[in-house]
Amino acid sequence: GVQMVKEFGCPQCPKAGSREYVRKHIISAHKGQKLKPQPDVYTQILNKGITKSKLRVRPAFLGVQNHPDDDGAGAEWEKIFRDTVKHVAGKTRTPSNARYISPWIMRTSWHKLVENKNVDTLRALVAMPTGDTELAWVKPLVIRYMENTSNLIEFTSFQTLQRLNSSSPETQLNHTPFHLHHQHESTSKEYAVPIIHLIASLLRTPPKDFSMPRSETLSKALEGLRKERCVEALHMVFTELWLREWSSNRSHTFRDPTICFLGLFTLKPSGEFAPPKDVTRTISQLSRAIQLTVLAELHKRDLFSLQKYATTIVHSTISLPRVIFPNRRSGDYDTMRFDGFGVTIGNLQDIYTLLQNRAIELWEKKILLGQKLHVIYDIIADKLSSTEAGYCFLDDPNNPFKDCTDKLAHAIFTDPTLFKEFMMRGPSGEWVINPHRAKQWLQSLGELELYLLLGTEMKSGAPIRMTELTSTLIRNKTTRVRNAMGVGRYLALIRQYSKNTNNQQMDKMIPHGLSGFEQDLIIQVHTFARPLAMFFAKHLWPNQPEIAMNYNELLFMNFKTEFDSSWVSKRMGQLTSIILGWAMTISPYRHINISFKSHKCKGLIDAFMEQEVMSGVHALQSGHSVQTERRIYGLDHDSLAGISEDHIILYLEASTEYQKAFGIPPGGLGMPYDKAKMSDFKPDIQQCTVSGHNDTSPTVVAQPPGDMSAVLEMLSMIQSTSKAQHDALLSKIDALEARVAGLQGEFGTTCGAKCNVIEALFSETKERSPDVPSFNVQADHWQHDSMDIDIDITLADVSPDYTETAPSTPPLSTSSDGMVTSEKTPPHRTSLAPEPHAPKQAAAGANCKRALDVLRSLHGRSAQWRSQEQREAVKAVLSLQEDVIVVLPTGIGKSVIAYLPPQMESGVTVIVIPLSALLEDWKRRLEGLGIAYEHFEGAKSATLHGHSNIILVSSDVIRYPHWRKAISQVQGRRPVVRYVFDECHYYVTDVDFRPEAMSRPWQIRQAFPCQFVLLSATLPPPAQAFLSKEMALVTPKVISAPTSRPELCYKLLPRNLSLEDTINNIHAIVDLCSTELEWQAKDRYLIFVNSLDMGITLAARLNLDFYHANSAQHPIPDEKRNSYMSDWAAGAKRGLVCSSALAAGNDYSHVRLTVHVGTPPDMTIFSQQSGRAGRDGEEAWCCILPNGKAMGGKGSTGHLVGAMEMTRVA
Repeated sequence: GVQMVKEFGCPQCPKAGSREYVRKHIISAHKGQKLKPQPDVYTQILNKGITKSKLRVRPAFLGVQNHPDDDGAGAEWEKIFRDTVKHVAGKTRTPSNARYISPWIMRTSWHKLVENKNVDTLRALVAMPTGDTELAWVKPLVIRYMENTSNLIEFTSFQTLQRLNSSSPETQLNHTPFHLHHQHESTSKEYAVPIIHLIASLLRTPPKDFSMPRSETLSKALEGLRKERCVEALHMVFTELWLREWSSNRSHTFRDPTICFLGLFTLKPSGEFAPPKDVTRTISQLSRAIQLTVLAELHKRDLFSLQKYATTIVHSTISLPRVIFPNRRSGDYDTMRFDGFGVTIGNLQDIYTLLQNRAIELWEKKILLGQKLHVIYDIIADKLSSTEAGYCFLDDPNNPFKDCTDKLAHAIFTDPTLFKEFMMRGPSGEWVINPHRAKQWLQSLGELELYLLLGTEMKSGAPIRMTELTSTLIRNKTTRVRNAMGVGRYLALIRQYSKNTNNQQMDKMIPHGLSGFEQDLIIQVHTFARPLAMFFAKHLWPNQPEIAMNYNELLFMNFKTEFDSSWVSKRMGQLTSIILGWAMTISPYRHINISFKSHKCKGLIDAFMEQEVMSGVHALQSGHSVQTERRIYGLDHDSLAGISEDHIILYLEASTEYQKAFGIPPGGLGMPYDKAKMSDFKPDIQQCTVSGHNDTSPTVVAQPPGDMSAVLEMLSMIQSTSKAQHDALLSKIDALEARVAGLQGEFGTTCGAKCNVIEALFSETKERSPDVPSFNVQADHWQHDSMDIDIDITLADVSPDYTETAPSTPPLSTSSDGMVTSEKTPPHRTSLAPEPHAPKQAAAGANCKRALDVLRSLHGRSAQWRSQEQREAVKAVLSLQEDVIVVLPTGIGKSVIAYLPPQMESGVTVIVIPLSALLEDWKRRLEGLGIAYEHFEGAKSATLHGHSNIILVSSDVIRYPHWRKAISQVQGRRPVVRYVFDECHYYVTDVDFRPEAMSRPWQIRQAFPCQFVLLSATLPPPAQAFLSKEMALVTPKVISAPTSRPELCYKLLPRNLSLEDTINNIHAIVDLCSTELEWQAKDRYLIFVNSLDMGITLAARLNLDFYHANSAQHPIPDEKRNSYMSDWAAGAKRGLVCSSALAAGNDYSHVRLTVHVGTPPDMTIFSQQSGRAGRDGEEAWCCILPNGKAMGGKGSTGHLVGAMEMTRVA
């Protein structure tokens, strides 16, 4: 009955009173924060003495005044709801729970820097001094100091420089001495940048609520620097900073001002700190400044501990379960005993069904209150690399979720019945929230989320530690990245906090794919229910703002609090006892899950092995090795955690395999929760595409032969005629042989040599006279006298029942990595097919007219050979007499040499492709021509059908046992006649970076003899000799043409040392080229870059798209990358920024200009990139914009591909 009075309140705490009272309170209690007294705060005065005690009233009773009708009140409350949700969602906080803080931030304690501090003020403290400030002198002074100390290097002994460059010289001496940087002048200025920021931050007056740690001697040195502004004074500051020990200081969280500065320097405007990958370079720059200071003092100081920590990855192990499978001898692994208690797969399915049914009932009746609300979605858009505080895929504008967040609240505030159920009249007659009904609703939501939490734990693959699962985030915090992410059509749970995280100070990134039911219902809960929960929490518990924040950030939330793992385990035992008769809590379930899984899910081991090998492919497509990528870009978030982006898909597939094995409708299918129930599972359910990884397009295969009787009858008749003609021809040869013998007697020995040649010819002709097999077709090879076409027919062509016995091969040993190792070095071979089981050969000198006819059937009647070399290459490949190396310029049609011969043969051709982007281009090309093929995807492809004459396989997959098994099965049915290695120069350039895929290629044909065909546009003679040896080629025939193309004009432009110079020069080049070459609407240009960071920067500045390979640091879905290509080709944007991922496979004809930003690593890569231009035969420009940095590789094969030659133009 105490009267409520409107006063002013503190927006951060419960204090309330007059405006002046609250203003003074904010100044004293919340220093440095830009807060203002909040008006219209209701209070109650408890006493009326001199010192009045004012109690702030909870906002649950701050209602909306009476309206003439209830609809007006509902509309007003709906507006309050939107404002509340926006306010809660827009706030960040420093968490008290260590699980919400990443190990990196926990180790550095940087989150304490911003606690109750103004971020803008802290960033201003470490800002770069500009020319118009009183600290403008700092920048030139620091640069001069670093130049002076760098000059001391050449006067220092080698041993001293070695010790200076060693992080622990007492235990391990670095053999590389401390030395000047390449391009020392520009690099020295770059390395001085953080030092300038550091000195400026120490000289500035700090804000009242913050101070940098400093000692008395450092303060004196800074005062001397402020007065003298000389190199000697700056050196005194550095020695005080870095050549003394900083002891613990209770008055300050950070004892070392350099570490404190490092935290502020990496602080982002949104309040989060840069990840380790963005800090390692700054640490390196600070470390070099320390080394230079030590060099001047002949002393040392160590700042490498954080650098080492930021690059360390720790692996963990798992323990074995304690279970018994009583029926294992009969192969039954559906029943087990755990500590004497029985449990079956059927029991687990019943538990899943129980959780599911209770969740549906709660959701539809208690939470949605009978409202028909459901958000429909397909692919979940998510910026996987975003660390921005508050980011969540639910807010991404490319998703439909954000537009639905107020639907449930709208229903409550507009439906008269629901409005009166959740609202009540306040003391003054206004409408206020009914706290009892709101809490009841929140309790139901907490129970629903318990069932979803348990479903996630039990149905997402390997079990998750409950202490971690209860702390998972759906939104980024300033101190930790979110756990729930959209990966294609999947909702993935990316685990970060593991059992050993606190001990090891490391995260282990472990993705899980949620089941179809949990995936959809969790999304529905966070779309419709969580915003209303935030609203209720904000008004029910105004003095506990963390409750509303938890509803905004946590993936799972109990009533008012986080879930407790012990309580969850107890509730799990209560629920499972309904089915099992005994309480299966979290710990027993972990053992049971792992035991069942180890026997029910065995199909992905090979896939994980392949993914490990292929982890470097995308880096190589960017023009450098994995090691170089890590060195250039630093350690990214995923690398620190011990997992690459490429593995995420395999982890999700592991979850899907688990779900299928246990009869659970898997995630990623886009099904609503009511269609993804346990009763909806179908054994043949298929997995949907995940971020473009799984190709859902059908495999193109040849149709099986139909009724061949008529064909056989015709062929038998033709062969009978051919046999008669052949016998007549032999009679004439016998007569001619007799005549020659007479001539020999007449002319004596004068023509002996010639006669021997003729005799050999006759002997060969007789030997080729065919024997008639039991089948009534008389010959394997024949030529119809009425046709000017050579036809090669084998029994396999005409007999549908024909099978060839798999060839027997010498026994081969296998190494630990699964590779065939019968020999350590390539064997010496003298012929392709000395063995009796070799594939049947095509007739020598196959008629090229027939090949041209087939070519025209594919490309149109006007098709012609692009060059004489192309024609000769097809002829050599068809002969099957020798290995072939084909080196032809780009745009000359090398792919024809690979796919044309299989259209004229009965055997199988395997095309080996080194890059995933190029493999997709091959598939598009073959499908466009209507050519049948099979794509062997490794462990995903259990077998090869062998119906098609062409098989596509990557150079990584081909090295694994399942490939050898699959191709041997094909060889048992039909002959495998050749392997074609497209872009074979990768077997030279990548042998050091991808040794598993590119080394020992000769082993590929150890199982059976066949032809090797190597295709490239950039294979210099030394590289040809290298591959001839590495692949054990048999008397290879080299067909080559000059790779220089007269239509290409090469230009080397002046060196660019800044980004602005590069951008200005690109604009100038494009304008000049388009003017001089008179570009038409179809003409395009490409900008090649050597690093992903440069590509992203240029694309943003030039308003172009950036085509590059997918990577953990810069993920890009296949569909998005393909859309970039389509838009570019269609003319939406004339230019395209690209990495080396586009150096092969792009056949757009009208590229008028290629710009190469930075010198390409070697001549081979440059030739591939520039070869994209002028493919229509018209003039095109290829311009190099060097930046002073040589990218050339130093591997064992760099000299073969022109790496050193490219350094000359750096």
